[in-house]
Amino acid sequence: MKTIYPKLRMLTTFRFAISLFFVLSSSSGRAQIAAWQFGTPATVGNEEFAPATMYNPKIVQPIITRGDGIQAHNLARGFSAINWMLPGIDDDFNSAVGGGNYYEFIIKSERHYKLAISSISARLRRSTNGPSRFQWAYKINNIGSFIPIGSTYKTLRNAVEEGELITVNTSAIADLQAKYETDKIPLTIRLYAWYA
Repeated sequence: MKTIYPKLRMLTTFRFAISLFFVLSSSSGRAQIAAWQFGTPATVGNEEFAPATMYNPKIVQPIITRGDGIQAHNLARGFSAINWMLPGIDDDFNSAVGGGNYYEFIIKSERHYKLAISSISARLRRSTNGPSRFQWAYKINNIGSFIPIGSTYKTLRNAVEEGELITVNTSAIADLQAKYETDKIPLTIRLYAWYA
């Protein structure tokens, strides 16, 4: 049994009402494990899903999808969505979970590998009508409820080309520290968003 300890970096740029740049990292070195690049060739933004344009050969190619509660929307060079939950009506994490307001990707390694993740970073770029509350969550082997990672991130900043970088430390989460062979027990990560 082998253990992968890359600096699991997931670089993604989503342009929906929000742009994201994901970085998954581990405590023992930096290596990009997956990236989504929407600029070349340029996406329309309303694609049903987006396979990683770069990924480590020790993992299965991850694919980003949208939750059922949001709708694909055009936005050049991005992965866009509309119909996010509104403030004052559905304005918390549980409402976003129940309403299907998220982006999701699954990390599944090739045979007999384990993954250790010490942090996840995202570069958020929201439009005026985009959500302003974000929460990372994970689930192991698609069992049980999604477990929040860190605390809810809040921003009122509107779109700037480079976005706003946030990082959540996952090194204290035992489930994310090479505990499972992810070829048998996949890791699902979601970014929930609400308060548009």
